[in-house]
Amino acid sequence: LFATATSSVLGPGSRYEIDATIADIYLVANDNRSKIVGRPTVYVIIDVFSRMIAGFYIGLDNPSYAIAMQTVSVACNSKASLCKEFDIEISDEEWPSIGLPSAILADRGEMLSEQAETLVNGYNIHLETAPPRRGDAKGVVESCFRTLQAEFKPYAPGVVEGNRIKKHGETDYRLEAVLTVKEFTQIILETIIFRNNFHVLDKYDRDEDLPEDIPSIPRHLWNWGIENRMGKLRTVDAEQLRVSLLPRTKVSISPLGINAWGLYYNSSEVLREGWLHRSEEIQRPQNLKAAYDPKNANKIYLFPSPNSQTYWTCSLAIRSRAYTNMSFWEIWEKQDAEKHTQANAKYKETTHRIAFNKSVQKIIENAKKQTPKADQSDSERIRQIRE
Repeated sequence: LFATATSSVLGPGSRYEIDATIADIYLVANDNRSKIVGRPTVYVIIDVFSRMIAGFYIGLDNPSYAIAMQTVSVACNSKASLCKEFDIEISDEEWPSIGLPSAILADRGEMLSEQAETLVNGYNIHLETAPPRRGDAKGVVESCFRTLQAEFKPYAPGVVEGNRIKKHGETDYRLEAVLTVKEFTQIILETIIFRNNFHVLDKYDRDEDLPEDIPSIPRHLWNWGIENRMGKLRTVDAEQLRVSLLPRTKVSISPLGINAWGLYYNSSEVLREGWLHRSEEIQRPQNLKAAYDPKNANKIYLFPSPNSQTYWTCSLAIRSRAYTNMSFWEIWEKQDAEKHTQANAKYKETTHRIAFNKSVQKIIENAKKQTPKADQSDSERIRQIRE
């Protein structure tokens, strides 16, 4: 390596690096603290020039393109509303990275996707991929994970303690987990805000025109770069970008509504098209896709045309009211539990149905034995029914 990452960028937003890691901590469920949910996936996207963390994502998904795009969506929008969801008040000046970058550097697995064309063709972003087994190609974001986790590791319970074999009498660190996913997200948020605004970068590679009175702090470097280098990042419609980058799934249409994973959704546009009418004349479209937010199942976004970014917002139908205000992770877990319960109940039903059928047959056989031979003709017996 003959140069540094900073020497190849012109200013803020010239290149973002994105990567994921499995955090070295075990968490518990938000709704049940006695349930250990494992180690979360942490995505971080960082500006190479200023070292400002522009966005992040914390969830229980495996690293993938769909989740990487959620991180990009966070990076391009205002973070004040996001922080407010986690009871943290900040202003846009404290986290000013709002807008689309010129290029994004990521691993090959995250960018080799059909949906990547949305970023290239729709928003004119240059996608770059690092060579296999070359973490140093995006060393800025790789070193960021170590910095973030070093802030909470000395204090948090449930932290992974290496790969050594547990000695006799020692407690399992997995059983010490007490932080929920939301609380861990709050810690990461506080860490990012502190790092962006106050952390001094000891080994930052300063350009020759960077004044001496500008400290090597991400927010100061960002603000100086915006004023003296590239200007402002490109702004786009926040909701349109968020929906276009959400993961997508195939859905089906029936008279009950739009079916996604057994949940039904309706919208005014679907009703207007008459797709829910019970008629042979109705031609419902096939192979439609809908975007969904893994954290909120109340809405999905149906794309009525495969080659268009136009979408219809569909709300959860009354038929699926049992899943209101739940995440799709919680829904899938609940559906698995319900299937397990139903299977056990079906097994018990079979045993009791055999006994039930025998009881009915016994009553019928007894009734046949007690029925005497009729002394009237069949037609006479039928005529007497009305009387």
